[in-house]
Formats: sequence, C-alpha cells, structure tokens
Amino acid sequence: MKVSGFLPVSSRRAMIAVGVATLFFATSGASVQPVVGLTQEAAKPADVDPLKFDYDGPMILLYQIKKERVKDFEDLWTGIRAGLAKSPKPDVKAFGETLQPMKVQGAELYVFRLDPPSKTFTYNPTKLLYDNVNYEKPAEGLFTRAEADELFKKFDGSFVPNGIQPWKLEKVGGGSLGALALPGAR
Repeated sequence: MKVSGFLPVSSRRAMIAVGVATLFFATSGASVQPVVGLTQEAAKPADVDPLKFDYDGPMILLYQIKKERVKDFEDLWTGIRAGLAKSPKPDVKAFGETLQPMKVQGAELYVFRLDPPSKTFTYNPTKLLYDNVNYEKPAEGLFTRAEADELFKKFDGSFVPNGIQPWKLEKVGGGSLGALALPGAR
C-alpha cells in the first residue's frame, strides 16, 4: 500500500509533524503536566492545590483559552487584581500586581512569567476568589460571594482540555540578559 497516494500532501505533512513531535517528547524526557480539577470544589482547604508552587527557579504558567472565552478570561484577571488591591495587607496587594497575563499574539494563549513564583500565594483563580470571601463579614472580604461567583463564571470552562500548564525553567548559559550584546546595540 502506498501512503503517498493515500492522503493529500497537506495531511501527510501534518501527520509527519505530529509523528516527529511525538517522537521528540517520547525520547527527550520532556513532559507536559497539565493541571486538572480546577473547579469551584477546588476551594476546599483539604484539596491539594496544583497551582501553588514550591519552586525556587523561574516558571511560566500557560493558559490556553477557548477562542470565544478570551474576553471572559481577561476580565477574570482584571477582577481578581482589583479585589486583591483592596487588601489591607501589602503582601497581598503586591502579589495582585504581579498577576498580569501576557497574550501570545495570534493565539488564545496566555503566559504568566513567575520569576520566582510565590510560595505563599496560589495562582489558582478559584482559590484566589473563594478563599478571599469573608462569609461572616462580607464587607471585610476582598470579594463578596456574589462577586466571586460572577468572576468564577468567567473562568469556569474558559480553557481547553489540559489547557493550564506550569513549566519549571532552568537558567542556562551563565551571565545576565543585561550583559547580552545584541547586533547593532551600542
């Protein structure tokens, strides 16, 4: 059986690309660990939080968002930052200021650069919302329950399957970026 006559050229190229990528990941030891189980139920204290990191090096946190939910995702983080900014605690305010996703041009992919990631606070939007609701004294919370519910709706189901991925990075090559000589730079 001839494979070359079986599929159009573009489909054969796509199959080859997928096969090469699969081979690369299978042989290189590279792995992507998707984060699963981020629902409103994740706000329970007994649950392990997959987005609270205990890592000393730099990280990148990626969110791949459904095309029709991009605005919701952006509004979610604007709302979370606004809520954390109301905190009387300077460390909570400072953490909130670091929660600025960067959008990859031409894609529904958002990147958080964590250098270093917080070991104190979570990057889990569900926990950031519901752990900062004061149920006994709502006026003293960073979010009311209604605000948290409304913001959670913007997050729930906004990402593609396995669309949240934390990547631990290692610095290599020595030196700093400030010492990098770019062509044409003086």
